[in-house]
Amino acid sequence: MLCLTFVLFVFSFALSTVSKQTPFDLDTSLPYFTSLNTNYEQNFFELWESYVNGYNHPLVLQLKKHDKFYHFDYMSEKNIFINNTVETLPDDLFDEIRHEILSIKTRADLTKFKQNAIYILVRNYELDSLCKSILNFLSRVPHPYFDFIIMNDKPFDPFFINQITKFIINSNNPTTKKWAERLITVKFGLIKAEIWDPLEHKEDYTTIPMSVIESRWEQQEEQGILYGGSRSYRNMCRFQSMNFYNHPSLDGYKYTMRMEPGVEYLCNFDPFEELRDGVKYAFTLSLVEYPETIPSLFTTYLTYKRDEYYRNRELFEFINDGIGGYNLCHFWTNFEVISLDWVRSEEYTRFMEHFDKTAGFYMERWGDAPLRTLAVVELLRIDEVQWLDIGYLHPPFVSCPGDLKTRTERQCTCEPYDFENDILGISLVYMNEDGFEKDDEEEEEEEENNDNFDFDRITINMHDYSCLKKWWRYGEGKSFL
Repeated sequence: MLCLTFVLFVFSFALSTVSKQTPFDLDTSLPYFTSLNTNYEQNFFELWESYVNGYNHPLVLQLKKHDKFYHFDYMSEKNIFINNTVETLPDDLFDEIRHEILSIKTRADLTKFKQNAIYILVRNYELDSLCKSILNFLSRVPHPYFDFIIMNDKPFDPFFINQITKFIINSNNPTTKKWAERLITVKFGLIKAEIWDPLEHKEDYTTIPMSVIESRWEQQEEQGILYGGSRSYRNMCRFQSMNFYNHPSLDGYKYTMRMEPGVEYLCNFDPFEELRDGVKYAFTLSLVEYPETIPSLFTTYLTYKRDEYYRNRELFEFINDGIGGYNLCHFWTNFEVISLDWVRSEEYTRFMEHFDKTAGFYMERWGDAPLRTLAVVELLRIDEVQWLDIGYLHPPFVSCPGDLKTRTERQCTCEPYDFENDILGISLVYMNEDGFEKDDEEEEEEEENNDNFDFDRITINMHDYSCLKKWWRYGEGKSFL
């Protein structure tokens, strides 16, 4: 496993050699300093202790406190922005950057570059699959020197932090490592409990009795609705829909690309350089939602009182079923490039609050993908939305450029789109029971030990689940042809 390299933290408990003073300066007398925060501080104390004693941490560590949000920044000692801003960088250093990243020609270009970030919501136990995705991303993007913003509703443990920063910053390629050390900051953010789970303070969120909410979860679980009984999944969907962009770790950024553990990028691409001017939302996969998860979502949407400006919704036909209802099409948000100025806007906030006040995230099982899609349809123009044909795998679905020239230029490792049979090319993906792609040894072992081996080759007709044809018709058109 990529990330399970054992790292031994050696702690010295001798009072003469270890100071109990930490750089965090956390005030435990504050009324919101909970036991969770205390555990979080202890984790960081141990990490800091290993750092000051020289154990595996040649890094600069900071911790910042923002009204119950905690985040800290991890960067190499060689990072050029420790003591500089874009404006104060020496000319010779800026010239080096220009020669490495050809899209950067002016300091304004560098400022724009530094306003892009990779955003990840993750749990500690997803370390291995996240490391795989990060390595894959770093190998696919020509200049992957973006900051990484990694969030969790539970404290990150020091081993997780240590491994993730190693994988992002310490590349085996000397050139890549040089610029990663100079340019990348990795930020770890803790999400405060009342934002992650509003039911912790239910009286401030909804008047619906908790017994009624839990009864609905039990019913949905019995009905076999995906994540129907999960409170944490609902918390995640709500956070991704209407909160992640307000975390202080994202202050100062303009665009984020969302990454999830276990995904794979199948072609070379640049998530930010490829955006057209003025684009506020970009996606790569568009699927059909499970109808049983959102029975009242579209009805709630229709009751939204919109401003006159938005009455001419150019994108409405993308979600229109032709008889006044919702066709269930949505942008799959596990990969999205999004303008933070847009989602932080008053119009977006008002739109999301309209849905949230119904408690539909908890009474039903609304996902963030259809919510974001409705916001895009309601608030953006066609020219502000872009389909990125990049080659992307999030088991069990995948996209792959249909154009041979594109696949060749992007050095894709995926199957093409079969126009004759209308098949999306994922027939060579082998899935294991955990929903991840099997490695060669797994495949060979299963073939040898099972006479009835099912290759698990997934061949899915595009009409069965994909809304891309709908997008090509009512969105920006078949730009890849």
